[in-house]
Amino acid sequence: MSQTGGGEKTAVLSMNNDSNIGNGKIIGEWPFRVLAFGIDFLPVILMRCIFGLIFFCGVTQQSHGILFFLLITVTYAVIDWAYLLANFVYLVGKNGQSLGMRVMGLRIVGTDVTNVSYWQALGRFFAFILTAWTIIGILWALWDERCQTWHDKLAKTIVIQAPSPIPLVGEFRKFKDSKDVG
Repeated sequence: MSQTGGGEKTAVLSMNNDSNIGNGKIIGEWPFRVLAFGIDFLPVILMRCIFGLIFFCGVTQQSHGILFFLLITVTYAVIDWAYLLANFVYLVGKNGQSLGMRVMGLRIVGTDVTNVSYWQALGRFFAFILTAWTIIGILWALWDERCQTWHDKLAKTIVIQAPSPIPLVGEFRKFKDSKDVG
């Protein structure tokens, strides 16, 4: 753990490991994690708007019975959970990145700096559901030495920086690092 010029904490992993995740990776920073989370939940918000509109239009027309409303609710729930599980369990278990994390250049690894398993990703997802409502479970990363949230701690994971397909993210990191040094 080191202090940067602006008083911000920067944690660096120093564990030896033969994998390509490797030594000296910097822990994913809080603003990048928040933006990744926002990107991950854009499809959920869009789905809620679409299904809410369908539901509202059905209510105002009042020509549809209870079966219509039940069908809309179940369809939304199935699509919502399918997306959440695919994004936060399948993709994280496959390559350590949700869609938002890939865009923001972040990656989830085990605390021993190994790839996350599907079971570990599933545990992290449900731990998030259990701990996020307290808010403090999410904010914990702001003062934790390894920037871990409660769901990271329960699942024994950490978030590290990774290459981003968006050049602007890499440029922002370079700019920020040059400001921290100077």
